[in-house]
Amino acid sequence: MELIKDCRKYIIGGIYRHSSSNINKFTEKMDNTLALISKQKLSCLIAGDTNIDLKHFHIHLDTKTYLDTLILNNFPPVVDMPTRVTERSATIIDHIYYSNGTKNEDNAITAGNFWSDITDHLPNFIILENTKNMVYKTKDIPLIRLYNPSS
Repeated sequence: MELIKDCRKYIIGGIYRHSSSNINKFTEKMDNTLALISKQKLSCLIAGDTNIDLKHFHIHLDTKTYLDTLILNNFPPVVDMPTRVTERSATIIDHIYYSNGTKNEDNAITAGNFWSDITDHLPNFIILENTKNMVYKTKDIPLIRLYNPSS
């Protein structure tokens, strides 16, 4: 889906990979898609349940290849905490990736999970805040520590 906000175009996508499907084939298709998106130089947000546990990238070659593919295409994962929690395990299988598309966009990224006991998958979120035009007022920041009853 394409979205325009403040005269800027974004691509937003949702993905799903069934747990029994081949990770290498999925990685290959993702690589092709991410390469096409990267060529457009548009900001892009992709979220979904890939059933690939990023926690195991250092011991599982297919997971490492998948993660390397994301990073090489400038789509780093922004959620790095467990997203599916059970009594016996905690996995990072629900992912959000963000690429700013161009190097001249400054965004502060806040991402994480909401705690919810409705399901074993935790809802993920991402907040993109454009910091390019933010004005910071240094006069509001005290330069000393005040030791008095009101502080």
